[in-house]
Amino acid sequence: MGDLKVDPGEIYMSAGVARAIGEDFAKPCQAVATASHTAVGQLAGWSVAARLGQVADGWAPVLLSVGDRLKKTADNLTATAQAYRSNEHANVEVWHKQKIGEAWEKPGQ
Repeated sequence: MGDLKVDPGEIYMSAGVARAIGEDFAKPCQAVATASHTAVGQLAGWSVAARLGQVADGWAPVLLSVGDRLKKTADNLTATAQAYRSNEHANVEVWHKQKIGEAWEKPGQ
């Protein structure tokens, strides 16, 4: 059976990457949604305007949610790292209070 080692620092770094990607995606996604709706207005009276409007309305929520989903992912990763650190600190406190470490080092006493 393998060992599982969790490094909260790595999880925090992953959260930072997810947050940065979300912020990078937010601006171009907003620009696409805005440009699409602007084009619909400029094409009023043309047959393609209605179809472009449908496409823009369909994709805008998806594009605009990408940044939010990545931010939520970053928040969840941060919470996970904090939970691991809290758990480690709680375990250390229990070991110190109950002197488990000493009994572990000197078996049979």
